[in-house]
Amino acid sequence: DISPSVLQGYVVEFRSDNKIRFYTNGAIIKSGANPYEISSPFTSADLKKMRFAQFNNKLYFVHPDFPPQELVRNSDSNWQISVVNFTQPSSPHWDATGGYPSVIGFFEQRLLLGATKCEPQTIWGSQSGNVLNLVTGTGDSDPFEFLISAATSNIQHLVSGKQVIILCYDKELTMQGGTEKPITPTNVQIKDQTTYGTKDVPPVAIGGELLFVTRHGKKVRSMSYQVDKDAYTAPDLSLVAGHLAELGIEEMTKTLEPYGLLWFIASDGKLLACSFDREQEVVAWSKQITDGLFKSMTVIPYANADQIWVAAQRTIGDATKTYIETV
Repeated sequence: DISPSVLQGYVVEFRSDNKIRFYTNGAIIKSGANPYEISSPFTSADLKKMRFAQFNNKLYFVHPDFPPQELVRNSDSNWQISVVNFTQPSSPHWDATGGYPSVIGFFEQRLLLGATKCEPQTIWGSQSGNVLNLVTGTGDSDPFEFLISAATSNIQHLVSGKQVIILCYDKELTMQGGTEKPITPTNVQIKDQTTYGTKDVPPVAIGGELLFVTRHGKKVRSMSYQVDKDAYTAPDLSLVAGHLAELGIEEMTKTLEPYGLLWFIASDGKLLACSFDREQEVVAWSKQITDGLFKSMTVIPYANADQIWVAAQRTIGDATKTYIETV
């Protein structure tokens, strides 16, 4: 399985043998005659629950069963993955019993983490400008810990924009500082917005809209702020293609160049595409057929266009294997 890159133009492959391999310029990175790889606590089976966020040359990963990890690219053939060394007090209580953060994001120079098994509605924010400091305080730049009482179910995703959008299993909320000020430990506003609920499929931001898969996985909604209503709405983007999404959506990504396309992997392993252009009022769905099943995908910039990479399961002769391919 694959995830987006640490830097533009890189693809990171998480393998079933606890190894990570890397791709760039349309090819696998090698060490001599062999693929360059490093050991990892994760396998491809863990990827569905992993979330990530990039800061400088580091990619931070969270998973409910593992301490947060950071992946660093020193050069094409020198990558390192390790547990994040946070400065933190006795709380938050992150461990194998209570679980570890399962969502992550950056907002206003802070690292945001949230949703452990024991505290599924809690968000932790780092010190402003120091993403490794989680020692809470009351100063404006101090780290904070918020219990999102309006979130009555698990937080599924955190998405940063002008506000933090909190996507939960039963509703969608926003978080921002009060009275046009940044979020601080003593200055935060959390408001309900819509009540559709979100699946554990990472959402996609495009233009001023946030696309998310609803909690049962059969609809894709597009959340955006409507000035005339002074509120967020989330109409059904898949209304005209219900027959394509009826089995459920497992993954979602986007390409912007040369064409605006949304890409989806359905529960049956089929690849769906949606031509998406709000300015031209185009929303057109299609199914992409291949001899095999799509398992995972990501998009990276390449040359003058976005390039989609997939992990595809194919049977050749009597052997069924997963291949890393470009589409």
